[in-house]
Amino acid sequence: MDRSLKQLSPSDVRDVADRFSLDDECALVTGAGNGMGRVVAFTFAAAGADLAISDRLTEDLTDTAADLRDAFDVTITEVEADVSDPDAVAGMVETATADLGDLDVLLNVAGVSTYEDSEDLEVKTWDLVQDVNLRSVFVAAREAFPHLKGGGRIVNISSIAGLYGASSMSHYGAAKAGVRNLTQSLAAEWAADNVRVNAVAPGPILTPGVSEMLDEADEDAYDRSSVDRPVGSPAEIADTMLFLASPLSSFVTGETVRVGGVPPTQEDISITPY
Repeated sequence: MDRSLKQLSPSDVRDVADRFSLDDECALVTGAGNGMGRVVAFTFAAAGADLAISDRLTEDLTDTAADLRDAFDVTITEVEADVSDPDAVAGMVETATADLGDLDVLLNVAGVSTYEDSEDLEVKTWDLVQDVNLRSVFVAAREAFPHLKGGGRIVNISSIAGLYGASSMSHYGAAKAGVRNLTQSLAAEWAADNVRVNAVAPGPILTPGVSEMLDEADEDAYDRSSVDRPVGSPAEIADTMLFLASPLSSFVTGETVRVGGVPPTQEDISITPY
């Protein structure tokens, strides 16, 4: 058996830019009515994918769909769904696949949180955050799996709160840590069916929800020439999700990619050297 490595030629990589293309593919985006999900929908439509977009806010969903249809020559179908309801999630996937005729990519973007100390956190709030951020990801993936067999991709949204914890957001951090673990588990289970499952862990991103917590919008978030800035833009998350859904990441599965600028470090450590 000839075990020599095939030497690549320039022609083998000439089409590298085309590998971001999702022409003739179908994707479902949750939480697409506003914020990060809306930008993800724009990005995947720009890459050529036909889209089913979902949100619980009807007016926002309608606005996003109208903007997509005006800007891109792809199929757009709207699926109103409250992902805190597992039956609604299952129905969302069923409707999306029926309308599109197929499903190649599932993008679990929908999320919710509150900012409150754990001692004041009510169980109903804890449950809602788990239901939206974690359970909906599982249910959507489970329902989409039969359609994704043979080359489908799932990209979930975790968070740096799921990597390091989050003060006054323990419910959110726990849910997003669950997304990271679920991503690894599903990737291991479904690799034999050629389904890749990855996640993105955003750092501080200037979504409408985050901007409300800031004194003023940080325009530096959109200066992509510098990595040393306090917040990023939703487009930077969408771009990473596109990479993970594209053929360029064909040997990547089970990973959670942190997109958060300068990494955290532990400072002011007092250690007496030996």
